[in-house]
Amino acid sequence: MSINSYNPHTRYKYRAKRRIRMFLVLCFIAGVFIFTGYSLGLFKAKEMEITETMTVEELKNVNEELNIKIARLTSEANLAVTKYKQLEQLYNNELPEEGPLRELVSLLRQQIENGVNPERLEFAIRSARPPTNCTDPQMVRFVVKTPNYKGAKSEVTIGKDNETGVPYVRIYGQGVSAKNKKGKVEAWYDPSKAVKVEFVDVNGKVTVKKRVLPFQHSVVSKGREYRFTLEQGARSFIKVTYDSCDYP
Repeated sequence: MSINSYNPHTRYKYRAKRRIRMFLVLCFIAGVFIFTGYSLGLFKAKEMEITETMTVEELKNVNEELNIKIARLTSEANLAVTKYKQLEQLYNNELPEEGPLRELVSLLRQQIENGVNPERLEFAIRSARPPTNCTDPQMVRFVVKTPNYKGAKSEVTIGKDNETGVPYVRIYGQGVSAKNKKGKVEAWYDPSKAVKVEFVDVNGKVTVKKRVLPFQHSVVSKGREYRFTLEQGARSFIKVTYDSCDYP
């Protein structure tokens, strides 16, 4: 007969110890995970903080650089505006407000912008000289045609080519009909409005001028320059005063 050594109390005690060990192991493992997660969280937060700090610093640096560039560009723009105003003032001081000098400067600028060689313009200006062998002034007149004018065509002819019989210069023009006190249009032109005057040289070249009287114009024909001054004459007429000089 054998004696059974099984002790239930010991078995329950062993199981309890094993459960405690298992619980402690699980707690340890959980603690490791918690610690690791917490450490990673802290590291990540620190990394983000460092990144944000660096980003803010970089943005500050970029902003400072942009401010410096803006300030420099603003200063350069103000300097350019100041220089422009100085040049404009110098230009206005050097040239009269109106008159032939300002018109010549504008004409020269326009010719250069249109592609005319500046040296050619310089040569033409240097070649110009005071008029010589000029005739005494003479006066003629012609009737200005209007929409209500029913008369014959009126024109001025200056000289005549001996070979062809063609006038050196022909002048005729049109105007705006004048109105009487009742607003009714008349046959004669209104001298306060621009008139259209055509100048035709011996070769048939036509130059049209549309201006308010009085005004001046010149035509080169057959080696002479014909200089005209047009102004209001008697009713329906334009008075033309002219002379001619050698050209060039």
